[in-house]
Amino acid sequence: CICCCDRVNYLNENYAIVFFEKVYNHLKKNGKFIFDISTEYKYNSMNETYVYDEEEVFYIWENNLDKNTNTMSMEINFFVKDKDKYSRITELQTHYIHSVLSLEKILNSVGFTEIKVYDGYTENLYNDTSIRATFVCKKGD
Repeated sequence: CICCCDRVNYLNENYAIVFFEKVYNHLKKNGKFIFDISTEYKYNSMNETYVYDEEEVFYIWENNLDKNTNTMSMEINFFVKDKDKYSRITELQTHYIHSVLSLEKILNSVGFTEIKVYDGYTENLYNDTSIRATFVCKKGD
C-alpha cells in the first residue's frame, strides 16, 4: 500500500491512528505500507510568503506556522489568465506537523514492524535536515 504527497500531514494525530489501523487491518501478512510526510524541519523552514509569476498564472502562497497547535495553515491565491482577464481561485489547507518519532510510536502500537524511515525518496536514512520522510513499514505476523 502506498500513500504519497503528504496525505498523512492532512490528518491530526487521532485520525492518523485510525488511518494506520485501517491500513494495517487491510494489508496481507508481511505486507508493506509506504508513505511520506513533510517534516518538522521543512515546515519550520517555510514559514513565509512565496510569490510565483508564471506565464498563465500568478499566485501568492502564504504560510502560517502555529507552534501551539503544531499546524501549518496555507492560503494560496491563484490568479489564472482567462483571455483578457484574470480569475482568482483561493485554496486553504491545514497540515498537521508530525514528528518522525511520534509516528514511529503510533505505527509500532498499531502492530507494524521493521519500520524504516528514509530521507525523501532516497535510500539514505532520515536525518534532522530531511524535508521529507518516507516510511516503509511491514505488517507483523
